Amino acid sequence: MCGTAQWEWDADPYAYMPVHHTCAGCAKKDLMRDDSERPGAGTSIVLVPQRMGEAMMAEQAEKQAKRARRDRMAGEEEG
Repeated sequence: MCGTAQWEWDADPYAYMPVHHTCAGCAKKDLMRDDSERPGAGTSIVLVPQRMGEAMMAEQAEKQAKRARRDRMAGEEEG
């Protein structure tokens, strides 16, 4: 996971030094993970271009609205 190989450490155990590095993308993913409800098994957070993300969110909202209308209509038919 660190990007090095065992032979590198065998050749020179002091070849690398750990330093802090903040990736803006990873930071945004971590913030979303902290702010989000648990989305379910198999769900991961990925970075997409802004326009694509907006389109995906709009599509998701439309599906939720259709589902809510369908559920409401089913409830009215039963009641």
